[in-house]
Amino acid sequence: MSLLNTADKVYIGSSVVDKVYLGSILVWQASVEEPPVDLTRGPEKVVNGDMSLGTASWTDGNGALLTADNGTLRITRQGITNPFAHQMLSLTTGKTYEIKATIVSQTLPAAQNILRVGTAAGSGNYLDSRAAGARSIVTTFVAQTSPLYVSVLYLTGSTGEYMNVDNVSVKEIL
Repeated sequence: MSLLNTADKVYIGSSVVDKVYLGSILVWQASVEEPPVDLTRGPEKVVNGDMSLGTASWTDGNGALLTADNGTLRITRQGITNPFAHQMLSLTTGKTYEIKATIVSQTLPAAQNILRVGTAAGSGNYLDSRAAGARSIVTTFVAQTSPLYVSVLYLTGSTGEYMNVDNVSVKEIL
């Protein structure tokens, strides 16, 4: 087996490796680039907004069935209208926050999906962004109190209808 070291990669045979050991001693490691830090935004407030942990940290509302579906959160109606998923966030009163979400898909393209921020799960007294179909949402709101809830609702009329959401994010604008 041959070892080839180029300017930025090490090959063992035809395979690129990111670490080389001599016995149990690490003798070479590929440089690891840190992702750029966004100095204009504070830390992420939503837990599992990228849905990498399935349904963890999300709570159902109106009897919604929450399931993981290919890296997204699926919100399915089980009988009660307007199923939703939500999280409670501790925010700083008076600060402005950017909120983002991606509605990946939904079974009824004409049905409205809603991103809300309010003082109770499912409420939208600080933000109520409505549209139909897949979309990316980016907007801001001012936290007038804390805690606040971020909720994603699906206005659907039939049991079994669902929408998939991903990349839910809330960050303070610095």
